Amino acid sequence: MSFQGLKNDQGVRKELLQYINDNTVKESDILTKCRTETKQMKKFFYQIPQDEGQFLKLLMRMNNCKKGIEVGVFTGYSAICFLECLPEEGKLIALDISEEFTNKALNYIKEAGLSSKFDLRLGPACDSLEEMCKNEELLGTFDFMFIDADKINYESYYEYGLKLVRQNGLIIIDNTLWSGRVIMEEDQTKDTIAIRKLNTKIGNDERVYSSLLTVGDGVTVCFKK
Repeated sequence: MSFQGLKNDQGVRKELLQYINDNTVKESDILTKCRTETKQMKKFFYQIPQDEGQFLKLLMRMNNCKKGIEVGVFTGYSAICFLECLPEEGKLIALDISEEFTNKALNYIKEAGLSSKFDLRLGPACDSLEEMCKNEELLGTFDFMFIDADKINYESYYEYGLKLVRQNGLIIIDNTLWSGRVIMEEDQTKDTIAIRKLNTKIGNDERVYSSLLTVGDGVTVCFKK
């Protein structure tokens, strides 16, 4: 989801975001198509913004990523960002519950010629991750995990990530500023509480080095020790 911004500086934020996009974002044709067509959907805000996609691609290249896990696919924008950076032998295991949205993702990925690197698994992500963790050969072998799904299960996804991601690998979590609601004490909704709890946990977690960035709607990057 993209950061909504505060009302009194929304215009400035919009102009700055356009400046960032104009000067840093290099978007492939299929990413542009995915983004613009998804923007016509009611739940378009589930899609990560362009600057975040650019940032994720930079992380993939900096950490020489070859194999990863994505929790939450939607129409595939972030998945394509990852797939474009992975080598020919790379693999992205993608977890989601929506056949409707992921069918759109599959079409974009096929059109981009990236299907051979994409492994979609439909069903509750916790179930899929639990099954993966039963295979000892998979533990500590993934270069990254990207989490952008139901907030209630964020902490569980993070813990699974710590089992599956290798030492010096990345766990990247989206929406960790939650449109500013994390600092609004009056907001006691389950999603907001779950994000606050995870932010505090990661900030004190000796298993990772971490940074909470103001990219998009807040992106937390964890480097597993």
